[in-house]
Amino acid sequence: MEINDPNGNRNTIWYVTNGLLTVELVSGKMKTGDNSDQQRAPSSQLVAGDPQGNPGTPSYAAFQPYVTIDGATNRSYNRSGEYVTQFLDGNGGLSNTSHNGVMFASYQDATGHNIPNVFWTWMNDPANGFRPQEGVDWLFVLGYPISEPFWIDSTVGGQVKRVLVQLYERRVLTYTASNPQQYRVEFGNIGQHYHWWRYSSPSTPTPSPTPTHTPSPTPTRTPSPTPTEQGSDYPREGAVVYQPDMSAFQSWVSPDGFARSYWEPASSSYVLETRYPVTADVPDGLYYWWESWDGPRDYSVTVDIVTLMTDSSGYNEAGLQYRVESSGSSIRELGETVTATDGTVASWYVGQSDAYLHANYTSVPSYNHGYGAVNQLKVIVKGRHAWVFLNGTFVNDFQLDSRLSTSANGFGMVIWRFGPNSQSVTKFGFRNLVVRAVN
Repeated sequence: MEINDPNGNRNTIWYVTNGLLTVELVSGKMKTGDNSDQQRAPSSQLVAGDPQGNPGTPSYAAFQPYVTIDGATNRSYNRSGEYVTQFLDGNGGLSNTSHNGVMFASYQDATGHNIPNVFWTWMNDPANGFRPQEGVDWLFVLGYPISEPFWIDSTVGGQVKRVLVQLYERRVLTYTASNPQQYRVEFGNIGQHYHWWRYSSPSTPTPSPTPTHTPSPTPTRTPSPTPTEQGSDYPREGAVVYQPDMSAFQSWVSPDGFARSYWEPASSSYVLETRYPVTADVPDGLYYWWESWDGPRDYSVTVDIVTLMTDSSGYNEAGLQYRVESSGSSIRELGETVTATDGTVASWYVGQSDAYLHANYTSVPSYNHGYGAVNQLKVIVKGRHAWVFLNGTFVNDFQLDSRLSTSANGFGMVIWRFGPNSQSVTKFGFRNLVVRAVN
């Protein structure tokens, strides 16, 4: 507990507070006063489970690439309604796993992170011990989430358990489905961790020998395939500059009312269900929706692609167009596609009369298969250079086609299917289209 301002109002609930212990442990910035701190090494203590013999649990330091403590870095987007599938290993490596029935329930814009339903339900349960009528609610006790929730394989009492863990400003929460009901949601031992870090650990970061080459950050943000010759030194994302209300899209029609569709009429694509506001039931042919753009020319575009039904008899793709240039009926585009049948990513240029691949089809292990699977596709583009990511994993990068202007004026989504049975369909949904500025 701490008193930040001894001269403050003693009658307010905020006169005495829980310290921002998690923030200090992850950042290494030990508070020495209301407006002062001392830089130390981030805590090597494990965030959950047994303190020793627990190789599957990451430390506070290993969470650094995934936390938001400045309000801007590593923010997520609103993922409410999606399943929680991200898994962290003991070194902080990111992959995907089973969701175990856990979904995102609440997005907290203050820090840019999502709270899963198992924690959100507990936070609002009258039996949780909080006293919101007196101001002692979940926010007072925990603070805002500073990370997304991650599944880990934590050793607890000598037994390995699948545990969901999420870091908050003041506490760490865990969820263990195999525990008795009353012990499924628990606090981590952050007081013990903080005491060891502040009073027993080295006061300054341990110096390392001067390296003979520039080392890679550890842990890496995602286990990525070997990048192409352009490299993975991509621009960093900044603030959100555009996030449309996709529930307003009643069909694949642009805001000015003109149906931008190749080869088939717009009436062949329609809203299938409100949960996935932009969806299509696609026979043979190609369909796409795009939106004009007058914002920055260097940006990142992210969209979630939901597989609603697949048919293995054909060739089915859904993807993201990240630069579109049009002049009358002439449309040229650059886009990324995710193949629904085998989990590959490709980059292509499409002109009025020609099309070709920038990069060959690349298999991505992090692709989520099956009905209801959600895959996040992102492209960061700066000048004529583009970087491609699937579910947070870097896939490839390349130079844009010289015929496409850097002032290209749109982006959007695309679906197509080609197969032997024209009556077969593939259904995809799109949601959470987010555009961010890049540095």
